[in-house]
Amino acid sequence: MGLERSLQTSDCVSTATLSWIKDMNCIKKGLADAPLDFDKVLGAIKNVTEIGQAKKPLKPLEVNALTYNILHLLKSEEFSVRDYASHALAHLLPLLDEKVFRLCELQIIDYTKLIHDELILKSILAAFKTLIQQAAAKDFQNTVSFSLQPLLFSNQGDDGFFTQILSMQMAHRSKALRKLATLDSIPAAPFRQAVLPLVDFLIFNTRSHMQNRRNTVRYSREQSGQLLEDALNVYVTYAKRLRWTECFKLIRKLLFKIEKATRRSAELSAEKEDMEMEKTVTKCLCKVLDGLAQSSMISLPDAVDAIAERAKQAEQASKKRVNEFSALIQEIVTASKTDQELNDGAGLMDESDSEQSEDDEVIGDRKDKASVEMMAADQVRDV
Repeated sequence: MGLERSLQTSDCVSTATLSWIKDMNCIKKGLADAPLDFDKVLGAIKNVTEIGQAKKPLKPLEVNALTYNILHLLKSEEFSVRDYASHALAHLLPLLDEKVFRLCELQIIDYTKLIHDELILKSILAAFKTLIQQAAAKDFQNTVSFSLQPLLFSNQGDDGFFTQILSMQMAHRSKALRKLATLDSIPAAPFRQAVLPLVDFLIFNTRSHMQNRRNTVRYSREQSGQLLEDALNVYVTYAKRLRWTECFKLIRKLLFKIEKATRRSAELSAEKEDMEMEKTVTKCLCKVLDGLAQSSMISLPDAVDAIAERAKQAEQASKKRVNEFSALIQEIVTASKTDQELNDGAGLMDESDSEQSEDDEVIGDRKDKASVEMMAADQVRDV
């Protein structure tokens, strides 16, 4: 309430905009004193949409605040809220500058990584498709969305990758993945940020698939196997575009996944999905190595030489540390030997001094005895 009063007294946000923001947060979880009034939420989103359609002037802070709240509503569990929010976002995006546009883009990309509910994820991908179209229209070349224009499939008359990838029909998902595997015009960095999380969702998040599956939908083992194979083939195309350092990081990531899957499958509470995960990750690793073998940017002999050179450097560094430690030990031993020799020499000198003093005492006693005998002999002669 304190922030609301501050904004009301300031000239940064209008009263109408502030009331819309307040109404759009009526469904916020954890807000005990706010009623769950979806009518207010939908009414506020409708007003924002009308403002965007009429292109009425809004202050930069108002546009940013409204856009942030609309993005938050995209992950609502209520479909009508998500649908209204998608339309409002489409009318707010033309009002954003490139800096705020990139922030919205990062938020959408985070949603694709964190949200595993397919129904919500469909709304997120629809908004992402709108972002890509807007980035192309406004020529925002420094954004991730600008690099993902080939995913719209506009020239082929298809619905596009973001529409097909989570379709209820497995054939449409496989079609989108096969089309994705043929695209080599998308740079590696945008592909890794925005596309690869969706492919990983189809490959590794089998537990989420079981939770999202409706009772009216059944997929055969052949369809599921074909979808997995098409998703894994995307890794072949992706690995072809990687430099050796990036490919090495990807291999290490998959090796860590294999180790984690092995530990989980060995637990007593392991389920069927845990047992299959190790095989799936191993297949993915094989696809990456296949793409590495086909790469024109690097060759396997160069990669092997790089690994050998790194191992050689590590061995030399280890030997250097061992040699330095050995030299330190040798220095300590030498110093201790020197100290011992000095102590032994001092002891010998003390012993020789004591022996010399004993000899001197014996000689002195003999001299005294001889002088007494001579004095006695002189007395006898006198008598």
